[in-house]
Amino acid sequence: MESLTKQFPDKETFDKFFVENFKTMTYEDVKEGLEELVKAEGLNIFQDDYVKMYGKRILKSIFPRAHDLNLKMP
Repeated sequence: MESLTKQFPDKETFDKFFVENFKTMTYEDVKEGLEELVKAEGLNIFQDDYVKMYGKRILKSIFPRAHDLNLKMP
């Protein structure tokens, strides 16, 4: 890999590269992209949904006798 000083010998070269290759992203860009990816993969990004889907199974695998403790899970 070429060193950065050889690849970008001056500020103008770097600025040109940056303007041509990078897009400024907003929170909305990232949020929408993440939501699309998660939806396409059939996943869920919210912790409460994760706990509902996996909480009891994980708790039971970690504490096999958890039901004896009367623990309430969502």
